[in-house]
Amino acid sequence: MSYTERVVSQNTFSRSLINDAKAGAYYTDLPHVKSLAKFFSYPQEDEVCCFDSSAGDGAALKAFTAECPNRKLFVNDIQPETAKDLKAQGCYEAVVCSDYLTAFECKNSFFTLFWANPPYGEDVAKHERYEKLFVEKMYSHLAKGAAGVFVVPQYVLVDEKFARIMLARYDIKHVFKFREPVYQQFKQTAIICVRKAVNGYSKEDLEAYMLKCQNLEDLPEDYDGEKIEVLPSSAEKLTTFGSRVFEPDRWSTEVSADRSLDAFIGEAVGTRHFTSTVKYRPPINLSESHLAMQATCGIGAGAVGSEEEGNYHLQRGSVRRKKDEQVRPKKNGKNGEMEIVEVDHASITIKVAQQIMGEDGRPELLIQDLM
Repeated sequence: MSYTERVVSQNTFSRSLINDAKAGAYYTDLPHVKSLAKFFSYPQEDEVCCFDSSAGDGAALKAFTAECPNRKLFVNDIQPETAKDLKAQGCYEAVVCSDYLTAFECKNSFFTLFWANPPYGEDVAKHERYEKLFVEKMYSHLAKGAAGVFVVPQYVLVDEKFARIMLARYDIKHVFKFREPVYQQFKQTAIICVRKAVNGYSKEDLEAYMLKCQNLEDLPEDYDGEKIEVLPSSAEKLTTFGSRVFEPDRWSTEVSADRSLDAFIGEAVGTRHFTSTVKYRPPINLSESHLAMQATCGIGAGAVGSEEEGNYHLQRGSVRRKKDEQVRPKKNGKNGEMEIVEVDHASITIKVAQQIMGEDGRPELLIQDLM
């Protein structure tokens, strides 16, 4: 039988971000981020949970929420090194490393403030723009009335598929293009919006949106008009925030570095220091034959005990072939017939070498056979 392979699905999201920076890794210009933040007002007492689905270096989300006094930041990024750097910053409630479209998981519609500059490009398997797919998925992770910003290229902004998705799910408050020379370089635009409680839009909404997008104004550096009130949200109510994909290498590295887990998993996966005066119960009780096999392999040899308890000593096991003669009743014998049987077997001897004080007060080495 011949061996064949067939590619049935391909997602270039992971590859394009990690291996090809030109496929969408455009970090947002921070002066523009600070200008966009001026369109929002924040609770002064309550927490606000903020989310960025493709955080990059995290600078945009931090700048966007800088005026929010009780912000709680939650981020996701696809690149392991970037996620590691985000964790090292120490200012996030949670950092997840995952492909947001296929592996990220958040159980409830939770966040009330968001920042989204999704990767630019197309999923070749689905024939859909990443920007559209991000807008769709983020809707399920945002609370009703959640406010925030989507940053997308101008040519995506006027795409009818993208427009329909946006209008159905979000109440669009403002649309601007970035100021020059940034706009000339990346064609970036900003959509300031609020998540709708119920999906839907009218034909008139679509027409008005498309007309507005053809005549975009520059994002003002300052803004003193009516602001969007950001709703409070408590981090305690978030039940699941992570990746569906289990990566053993990354998990083992993180667990090894987290000593707080020792009390829970240490006895299950770790090896305790052997002390001759303490008898540990093995996970599986060994039979006599297994014990013999262990001694044959040298298990149990070495320095054992402790100086504090006064029983620190060397222990070594040895196995030698030995022949013995046994007298036993003859098989199938009659009238009490006996036979002599030569038995060839392994003899296990454990020697213990321990330093003791001799009668003259000098240290002596005591060697004993235990078996």
